[in-house]
Amino acid sequence: MSSAKRLIQQGRFIFWLWNHPLTQHGRAKTIIRFIKWQIGSRILKREVVLPFVDNKVLLVSNGMTGATGNYYCGLHEHKEMAFVLHSLRIGDLFVDVGANVGSYTILASHTGANVISIEPIPFTFNQLRKTIAVNLLTNTHVVAHCIGLADQEGELVFTADLDTTNHVVPKDLSEKDKDIPTQTITVPVITLDTLLKDQAATMIKIDVEGFEGLVLKGAESALKSDKLIAVILEMNGNNNRYGLEDQDILDLMAKNGFFPFSYDPFTRDFQNAHIGEGNTIFCKLTHKQAILERVAAAPKFCLANGTSI
Repeated sequence: MSSAKRLIQQGRFIFWLWNHPLTQHGRAKTIIRFIKWQIGSRILKREVVLPFVDNKVLLVSNGMTGATGNYYCGLHEHKEMAFVLHSLRIGDLFVDVGANVGSYTILASHTGANVISIEPIPFTFNQLRKTIAVNLLTNTHVVAHCIGLADQEGELVFTADLDTTNHVVPKDLSEKDKDIPTQTITVPVITLDTLLKDQAATMIKIDVEGFEGLVLKGAESALKSDKLIAVILEMNGNNNRYGLEDQDILDLMAKNGFFPFSYDPFTRDFQNAHIGEGNTIFCKLTHKQAILERVAAAPKFCLANGTSI
């Protein structure tokens, strides 16, 4: 990447930090944290433990944009992450599909919920395991799997050097895809239903860069479970990479009683979601009132930037 493009990207990111809802009372400190990390990480050139939520931490290194975003502004994806913190309870089961280095896994485990984390890229999976270990989480509390999920068992080719945007390589690559220089890796995949067996998830987060529809097709039993109260899905149009549209996802979720909402962590209430703007929270309507009662009763959590939510 050229220096000019890098500067443009950093400028956009600083603009995003400046306008993030969790930085409004400490914008200058947010930018200072950003600058310190950009300089410090290049000098240290090693993994660093950064504060996250309460006594939980993240193990990060230079280039981990998603994880370091939590350090800059408290919660990178503040609506969905706060929803996880506010709605999960001790004994619940959270399934983190596309766990990356473990931000959602750590959040969910901090509530007392049990967690199953799935990360297909070996290097990233190793970072995930380190993050789990540094937070002193046991195998009985968090179980991590280095596999992929799909609609059937087999193998798929993944990109391996795109950090948070690693994804399944489509069988019919477009010209745009071919122009992206990446490393690839072949990964064994199974269905979510096979992985869960007789376990019933309370909440599932799926962030797999457009492959969400195929993962959901392999989760028929999980979606039908009455214990499943919510599913967090990335909905940004990338499904067309694999022959699906966002409407196909909406139809599948509606068939199982789930409808899209956006969570306001400040009022702890729901609003109708606008699909195509990132992650979307799907709640089962029969559980909506119970979820509202959960989030209303949840304690506040202290974030790395000093704010509470």
